[in-house]
Parts: sequence; structure tokens; C-alpha cells
Amino acid sequence: MRNHRLLVWTAAVALGFAGVLGCENNKAGGSTEQVCDDGVDNDNDGNTDCFDSDCAADPVCAAETVCDDGVDNDADGDTDCDDSDCAADPSCQPETDCADSLDNDGDGDTDCDDSDCAQDPVCGPTTETACNDGVDNDGDGDTDCDDSDCVQNPACNPATETLCNDGVDNDNDGDIDCADADCDQVLVCAPATETACNDGVDNDGDGDTDCADSDCAALPICAPAVESDCSNGVDDDNDGDIDCADSDCFGDLACPTTETDCGNGLDDDADGDIDCADSDCVGDPDCSGAGDSCVDILACSQGCTGIPCINACSANGCASGSAAFGLVQNCLMTNCLFDCLNDPTSPGCLTCLGINCTGELADCAANTCEAIGETNCTDGLDNDNDGDTDCADSDCAAEPFCSGSGQPCADLLACAQACGSDVACVSACRANGCLTAQTAYDDVLSCMMGSCVTDCLANPGGGACTTCLALNCSTEVSTCMSNQCQTGGEVDCGNGVDDDNDGDTDCADSDCAADPLCSAITEIVCDDGVDNDNDGDTDCTDSDCTGNPACGGTGWDCGQISTCAASCGTDMTCVNQCRGSGCTSAQSTFDAVINCMIGGCLADCVADPQSAACLLCMGTNCSAEAGACQANTCP
Repeated sequence: MRNHRLLVWTAAVALGFAGVLGCENNKAGGSTEQVCDDGVDNDNDGNTDCFDSDCAADPVCAAETVCDDGVDNDADGDTDCDDSDCAADPSCQPETDCADSLDNDGDGDTDCDDSDCAQDPVCGPTTETACNDGVDNDGDGDTDCDDSDCVQNPACNPATETLCNDGVDNDNDGDIDCADADCDQVLVCAPATETACNDGVDNDGDGDTDCADSDCAALPICAPAVESDCSNGVDDDNDGDIDCADSDCFGDLACPTTETDCGNGLDDDADGDIDCADSDCVGDPDCSGAGDSCVDILACSQGCTGIPCINACSANGCASGSAAFGLVQNCLMTNCLFDCLNDPTSPGCLTCLGINCTGELADCAANTCEAIGETNCTDGLDNDNDGDTDCADSDCAAEPFCSGSGQPCADLLACAQACGSDVACVSACRANGCLTAQTAYDDVLSCMMGSCVTDCLANPGGGACTTCLALNCSTEVSTCMSNQCQTGGEVDCGNGVDDDNDGDTDCADSDCAADPLCSAITEIVCDDGVDNDNDGDTDCTDSDCTGNPACGGTGWDCGQISTCAASCGTDMTCVNQCRGSGCTSAQSTFDAVINCMIGGCLADCVADPQSAACLLCMGTNCSAEAGACQANTCP
């Protein structure tokens, strides 16, 4: 019995304990999410329905079940049509037909009421609603003004005649092109001339109105009361007097009251007297011969290291002194540039000048700045104020400069421009000119070397050279272009040419009787191939040359000079020192090599005379000169 009671008690306790457990379980709500679509967190774990992992396999959480209820049925973060599960659902399809009276996509909007049909032609306007938007608003194939709907639209119907030569009444006012007043000021409808000169209208449409138009120049209404411009070559006030000849211009800066320049060949004060013929020029250096003589200018220039200094020395000279110095300078630039470039007082420079510029140096030494007779026959000045200038003066009758067989300077310049940097070619062009042409040509070259050598060295015919010459050497170029060779006389007494074609060449021609080259009593140059004193013996065969280095063979031969120069690189001082160690004939032969290099291979040799490019160019272009150099033996 006791055991029976114990069993009953145990069962009761067990049942009571189970009841307690049952209550606890009900209180917690269960250990899993029991319902996955009731909106309740059944297991109180913080995750509701399909958001709880307990519902992962529940069918209700497998996909978006309704695509138009505004609910994220499958709890994937995408609602209705935004969920890919609804891609094929009818409620997520666009309105497929905008004219079937059906809500094809089930969004509550039918046909044209649905925004899906906004661009469908069936829902467009029946007319062109805007005539300047570039859109075919009514879908009839015609856009903007091409659509008949826009005929009266202001955008397609301008207020004025827009074209005055198209044969169309653009503004529909009944008047076409020039018949429309809108076209009065248009050039195609304008008269050929200014029809009224005081109406404030540009009648002929040329941009100039009334008196500003040249058509009105002769009308009294447009004529100024005075000469308004004293340097335009126009009789501005129509009184018959032009510029400075009109009393209105007295005191104008363009009309000086005195001869301002006594050597420019102009009547500066318009009084009828030019330069030294004008009393204003009494005492002017150009008319009195005052100033440094050529020898003084030469001494001054030998201390110079640049062109400006040389020009300043020349500016201090009298007119004839400066002119004589200019001839020496031109001869130096043409024949002795290489020898004199670094030091005009060096033995090499002086020797070269003595060989090539004897006549010019003699004229310079004889210059006294005294204006007795025409002292210079090529300077454009009436040196003795007798009214005759240069070769027009009888004083110049025997002057070689006044003979003129050969080409004028313009022809020489044209020839030289085709030479490129070939110095030999440039010299050959010069040799074809008459002496006055050569002088003018030398002036151009001198100016070019002083101001434009960088632009002109490689290509004298190039645009950069032409521009530089126009800016810096316009006077010299102008003088060259106006040069006219005069006729008669042997123009050069040492060129081996019968210049005047009279059968007598150089000193054999009586024209050369007073030329220094023909009046020498000794052989003055012993390696020029000329019988300077006309005694029948030339150069070293003449006893006058006994002891002359050119005939004694003293010094290095040309090959030795070249070997020495090869070690100098681009150091011209070093090259000159090598050259100075040679005999006279070696120096001349070496100079021919250098001149060929400058004329034909400067671009290849300027950086490195021993480079492969330089040697190849020299071998191609200067083989004759190089061969003569190697053959030289200083006889």
C-alpha cells in the first residue's frame, strides 16, 4: 500500500512538473517561428516571418507571391515589380498597346493615360505645337517651319526681309528683295556711289558715310577749309596747292623751313634748292668737307671690336672720307673676312688687304676731306657743289667707277639669291657686274653681314633673310635695285677682262693709266699671277720679289697648316695661328679650302670640322681645293 501511495505521489509530482514546464513553454512562445506570414515574431528572436531563418523552407517565403500589394512578400528587400520574381507578372509589364482601350500593364492607367505611352505617336498632338524646337511634335514627318501648321508662326514668318537676293518675299509684306524697304542698306541693293553726302546714310553700302566716302571728295560740302594733311600728296582743301606748297602747312612738322639734311638728295624745305645748293647748308660737313679723313676713320676703326663702334668712327668723317672708308670696308668684307674677323690689325688681315684692296687703301690714304672737285664719283653727293653729281660731273670722266659695262646691281642680287650659302657662287655673281653695281652690291653684303648674318648665312634667298634685309638694309637694297650701269671705260684694271670691249685688257687699256695697279714701279704682289709693274716678269720671276716669303718658300706648306688646324676644332684663333705659320702661297691655298668649306659644307662642319659628316661633305665638294693644298710646296 505504501508503495502504491509512493507511485501515485511520484506520478503527481511528475505531472505537476510537466505542467510547470508547459506553462514556461507557452510563456516563451515556442522555440521556432510557427507561422511565417502572420506578421508576428512567434519565437521572440527578433526576426519576423520570412526574415526568420526558421522560415527559410516555408513555401510562403520562397518568392514574391503578389506583385501589386505593396508588400515585400519574400522579404528579400525588393517589393512588387522591383523584385525580379515579378519580371513575368502581367502587372509589371508596360502598356503594350496605346490604342486598345485596355490597361495592358494593370497599373490602373489605360492607353494614353499611362505614362508608358508618352512618346507613342498615337498619343501625340495633332498639330506642330512648337515651331523652333527641332522636334516633329505631331509626328507627321515635317519638323518646325517645314510643317504647314507653322506657316503663320512668328518663328517662321520674320518681321523683315531676311534675304535681299533670293526672289522670295521673306516677310510676306508684298515687297520682294530690293523692292522691300528693309533692303535699302544692303550692299546688293545699294547704288554704285554715295548719292547724298550729308544725309548720314551710307548710300552705296561700302562702309563709308557722306564725306568719309571718296565719292564725295570733290564736293565743296566735304572739302576742308585748310590743308588737313601736309604729307599725303593730296590737295585736301582743293585750292591748287598740295602739302607743303600750301601756306596752310607753314610750321607743320612735315614741312621744315630749312634744309634738314644736306646729303640726302632731297629739297627738304621745298624752296627749290637741294642739299648743298641751298644756303641753309653753308658750313655743313657734307658741303664743306669738314670731318675726319679716311685715314683717321681707319685708325679709329682698328681699335673697334664691333660693328656699332666702326659705324661711329665712320660717322665722324667728312662725306668723302666716310665714302672712301666704306670702299675699304666693302673690300675687306668681300675678300678678307676670314683674315680680319678676329683682329683687323693682325698681320694676316693686313697682308690680305695689301693683296686685295690696294686701290681702296690708296684712295683712302689720298683722302683730304677738301671739297675741291668731285672727290667721290659714287656717293650720290655733289661734292664740289657745281651742280653735277658723281659721274655727271666732268671731274669723274676718267674715273673707273663711271664706266659701266656689266650687269646692274639688281641682277647681281638676283643671281646671289640662287647661290644659297655657296660663297664662290656669290663672288662669281658679283664679278658679272659693272663697278658701280659691285659697289652697291658690296653695300648690301656689308649690311647683311653686320645685321642679318644669322638669318641669311644658310639661305640668302629665304624668307627670314628677306625679312631681315627689309627691316635693316632697306636703304642699301633700294640703292642696289636702282643702280644703272653707265657705259664706257675699263671698269676693273686687274680682273683679266676687257671690260669695255675695246680690245685692250686691264693695264693695256689707256683707261687704266692712272690706276694704282698699272702705275706700280715694282712687282707689288708676288703671288697674284699679275705682272704688276709691266716689266714682263710676273711674281717670283721678277727680281723685285727676291726675298719675298711667297718666293722664298719660308714657312709651313698648306698640308702642314691643315694638320695644325685639324687640332683646333672650332677655335678660330687657333686656326689663324696655324695659318700664320705658312708661307704666302700656302696661306692662299689654305684660304681656298676654308672658303669652300664655308660655301658648301658650313652646316656639316660648323660644330666639328673633323666629324664624319664634315669630311664627307668636303670630299664631295672641295676635293679640288684640298688636292691643291696637299700639293703645295711653298716655292
